[in-house]
Amino acid sequence: MKKFLLILFASWSVLTGTCQTVDEMQDNGRAFLQQGDYSNAVLIFNKALQMQPENTGISKDLALALYLNKENTRALEIINPLPNKEGADDCCIVTGK
Repeated sequence: MKKFLLILFASWSVLTGTCQTVDEMQDNGRAFLQQGDYSNAVLIFNKALQMQPENTGISKDLALALYLNKENTRALEIINPLPNKEGADDCCIVTGK
């Protein structure tokens, strides 16, 4: 029941555009990742990234969600520019190019 309510709340929040902070959206997206609901995680991370395009943490989460959702090309499009951004950390380095 909790899972259903979380999904319902997150979907409603995304659709209605309520004043959710980026941190709350990132937490909700991570909850979807943990549940294996990668499509909803991608939706939430995309919305959060629109609000804060410079946030490398959201970009990394979005790339992971895309990868787990088997959208590898889009995941690489998100993750490849990260090492050149300010605030990039060791996790942003992509190997195997």
